[in-house]
Amino acid sequence: MRIKKTRLLLGAITATAVVVLAACAPSVSDEGNAKGSAPSAISVGVITSETGALAGYGSQYLDAFKAGLDYATDGTGAVDGMKLDIDYRDDAGDPDTAVTAAKDLIGKGTKILMGSASSGVALAVAEQAAQNKVLFISGPAAADAITGVNAYTFRSGRQSAQDVATAGTFLDDISGKKITVFAQNSAFGQGNEAAVKAILGAKGATVNSVLVPEDATEFTPFAQQILQSKPDLVFVAWAGATSGAMWQALSQQGVLESIPVVTGLGDSPTFGAYGEASEKINFLSYYFPGANDNDVNKTMIEMITKAGGTPDLFSPDGFNAAIMLVHAVKEGKGDVDAMVKALEGFSFDGPKGKTTVRASDHALRRRCTRPSWSRRTARSHRSWRPPSRPTRSPPPRRRSSMTAPNPPALRISGLGLQIGGATILKDVDLAVDSGALVGVIGPNGAGKTTLFNAVSGVVRPTAGRIEMDGTDVTRMSVAQRARAGLGRTFQTSSLFPRLTVLENVRLAAQAAAGGSYSLIRFPRRSDAATGLAWDTLRAVGLDHKAQSPAGDISHGDKRKLEIAVLLAVRPRTVLLDEPMAGVASGDVPGLVDSIRTFHRQTGLHAADGRAPHRRADGPGGEGRGAVLRRGHRVRHPAAHHGRPARAERLPRKCGMTADVILRVRGLRASIAGQQVVEDVTFDVPAHGITALLGRNGVGKTSTLRAIMGLIQRHGEVRLAGERIDGLLTHRIAGRGVGYVPEDREVFAGLTVAENLALAERGRHPRRDLVAALFPDLVARRAQRAGTLSGGQQQMVSVARALLNENRILLVDEPTKGLAPKIVAEVAEALEEAAKTVPILLVEQNLEVVRRLAGDAVVIAGGRVVHTGPAAAILDDPGMTRRLLGVHVDGIPLDGADA
Repeated sequence: MRIKKTRLLLGAITATAVVVLAACAPSVSDEGNAKGSAPSAISVGVITSETGALAGYGSQYLDAFKAGLDYATDGTGAVDGMKLDIDYRDDAGDPDTAVTAAKDLIGKGTKILMGSASSGVALAVAEQAAQNKVLFISGPAAADAITGVNAYTFRSGRQSAQDVATAGTFLDDISGKKITVFAQNSAFGQGNEAAVKAILGAKGATVNSVLVPEDATEFTPFAQQILQSKPDLVFVAWAGATSGAMWQALSQQGVLESIPVVTGLGDSPTFGAYGEASEKINFLSYYFPGANDNDVNKTMIEMITKAGGTPDLFSPDGFNAAIMLVHAVKEGKGDVDAMVKALEGFSFDGPKGKTTVRASDHALRRRCTRPSWSRRTARSHRSWRPPSRPTRSPPPRRRSSMTAPNPPALRISGLGLQIGGATILKDVDLAVDSGALVGVIGPNGAGKTTLFNAVSGVVRPTAGRIEMDGTDVTRMSVAQRARAGLGRTFQTSSLFPRLTVLENVRLAAQAAAGGSYSLIRFPRRSDAATGLAWDTLRAVGLDHKAQSPAGDISHGDKRKLEIAVLLAVRPRTVLLDEPMAGVASGDVPGLVDSIRTFHRQTGLHAADGRAPHRRADGPGGEGRGAVLRRGHRVRHPAAHHGRPARAERLPRKCGMTADVILRVRGLRASIAGQQVVEDVTFDVPAHGITALLGRNGVGKTSTLRAIMGLIQRHGEVRLAGERIDGLLTHRIAGRGVGYVPEDREVFAGLTVAENLALAERGRHPRRDLVAALFPDLVARRAQRAGTLSGGQQQMVSVARALLNENRILLVDEPTKGLAPKIVAEVAEALEEAAKTVPILLVEQNLEVVRRLAGDAVVIAGGRVVHTGPAAAILDDPGMTRRLLGVHVDGIPLDGADA
């Protein structure tokens, strides 16, 4: 009897809990809508590749999707009074990123998801749709596994089976024939492999596969595998940025000459990557702008073109998706089950003709104006070629000079960017006329580099508009903007370090000329590109280093090389980000001359605020300035006259003598067989800061790298009496040698907190010290390091070294390119660190050296030429001029001035 009472009591508690939960559950009425009534707004999440290997396909989809929304809603963006709130998310082709975005959107109440270009992403999002019972309209991902994967997933585009079925028409009799599937080892590639086996294998063909790792860059061995299998037909399924190298390998190994090859990726952007192989490939493109002449297709082409886009292979997928979305919302009013039911069997006129959503598996069935399943269609596609394209996009159409003046070369209107809830840019307006020279200046963290990232497409702004020559490029990818004539450099050198100086420039020249990207082609086939490369190197004064590896030249020469690379592609609009950062003062005039030459040849130069001479009007004094402060454009900056303001005063240290912590004897180092450090001998005291000084390119950075074992070296290096010159780099770090590299080298894709966590060593990381010295990093701990300003990235780099209780710190150019306030903060951090750990400091900013260093070691020509108290060198103008080649008149140098 007692047991029965307990059961009754539990039953009563359970029933009560159900009532309470039911009372708390959200309902339509809670949102002001009675059941069955229409909500005022519908949230839609679009998850696709805006960056990454499939960004081009994502761009086609998005351009068409937006056109389709305008078409299906008559330009209102609403359906029967229900506003469509679209939230665009970039998956970068990564399923994990996409799942995170999907969960976030679903958590915010989104009931409809759209996208993606990646089959792996689409399958991952489809799983989330089923688990959370939300509608998912997938496209343009082509894997067959998406079809019928669950009751909530629909397709808006073609699938691999369609390509495979058409490919079979290239063989008169499939039975007994050998077919090789050549594809990436991804969801998309595996889906094509399965489709070929299921469709053509069922007709008697023998199917084998060559699946290539997604990260492969060398395809010759895989091309040879195709030849060894001796197939009657090769079916290629490929997507992404490695298309060009893959097709070149197939062409060079003779695959295209000896075996029929068919592929379903014949869109215009990838067509240019095929190079000479394009004449030997059979394309199975199911859409190109002239494929159909129905009214919907004509309207789609007109709308996309008017918006500045280019209709292509995946445009119908985006346009169809918008039509399906509007129909689902209209009939289902946000109720998922009702929207699913409304789409099953839905027929509409699409860009490819009459299109029906099959109720059985939610795929599309089309009756095209051209029969796409016939041999005649396959043969006609075989001879199709995209319209001839110039090496970059043609210049945008200008308005008639009789009616209005030409638009600015670059116009930025109301630009805004929010990252992780933080406002980085807000309402930035800027117009740069053709031929103008504009300097963008502002304190560290004001948003200068972020502005350049937004203009060049590295990050997507959350508000505003970017125009080049009157054409909206806000939604264009980085590659599309580059082809349209936009060039830029970065704060840290962005070169191919293992290629020679000449090869770096020749690659750019070949790209501009529309030629091969291969470096192994016989040189005379690239005479024009090679000649242009030599001329460009002469213009910037680097012809004498043409055969040197780019990674081995000095920092100042790397800056010149970046200018040369830009010159070689003949851009119309140029962004130079911190072109003088870290460049020795003696090298500044030569680099200024290079920029002036660059400006004359390109007609436009937009430079970051750390321009030569620290002038807002840029090199040479021509042009004007624009000022950023906390992400805002200051439209009327006060004129700056007189000498630049001094940096915040730093505490001065005197020379000191102490026990030796680091002893270097006869150190020699070489890079690529070239001697860069010769017989370097010096000691570092066990306390304070020792400066390693010298002109740019004399071997200071190479000395630090040799001590760390990062380059080949000989000689003796002792840490507290223990030899470490025979140890590997990670062993040296484990002995307590901290290293802050010259170019920051933060993990751009990780957050600030993750960067710091990776650097932690030992049981007691000094997090409190880092937090006290760099409070800005604490506030930005959840922000990705790649989105930080240059100064903030430098702070992360220094903070990583300070986290651990090292026995010595090797710090290379910590204040390079930083604003005065940040210079003072970094110097303060080094001063604090020097209380507990000695520091060997490479620094071009002599004001920082003057205030912090007790001792100095001067290198010239790879050898030590002077050691002693730092003050003895810097307080003697004659010695400073003789040893360092600079004049010191009390004005802060290279990063310490305003």
